Amino acid sequence: MGFKLANELKEQYGDKLEVLLFPCNQHGYQNYHDKEEILNSLKHVRPGEGFISNCTLMEKCEVAGENIHPFWKTLINAMPLRNTTPQYEFENPFGIQNNKTFRTAGWCPVVPQDVIWNFEWFLISPDGKPIKRYHPHPEKFEQPIKDDIKELLS
Repeated sequence: MGFKLANELKEQYGDKLEVLLFPCNQHGYQNYHDKEEILNSLKHVRPGEGFISNCTLMEKCEVAGENIHPFWKTLINAMPLRNTTPQYEFENPFGIQNNKTFRTAGWCPVVPQDVIWNFEWFLISPDGKPIKRYHPHPEKFEQPIKDDIKELLS
């Protein structure tokens, strides 16, 4: 879902939108490969069917914990809350996972503003200002991401 949405948005907006993908192995230890293997996995496994990302794949880094990459630390400090309601966060404190996932998180310390799962999105203006942060639950937040990008770039 996340890679396909990223491609769709990049195709729609072309040079007006830059989509940066940051591989990380901290969420379920699902991304332990190097850049080349990630691209091969996308092409042949998931989503598969010859999929080729048209987005910029960055080097793997840590997005939470004591070894967080400086880019992510700055971004999360600027946008500590997701675009959800307090009620949604209360009902889903661990995002789309469960409490057990966070007890075995791939980082320490675990704090509320952490990136909680793959494909948590951040919208940044062309001048580098963080605009909005999106919960990684795609069914709930795909349309707001599309709407906000459309508004920002119009």
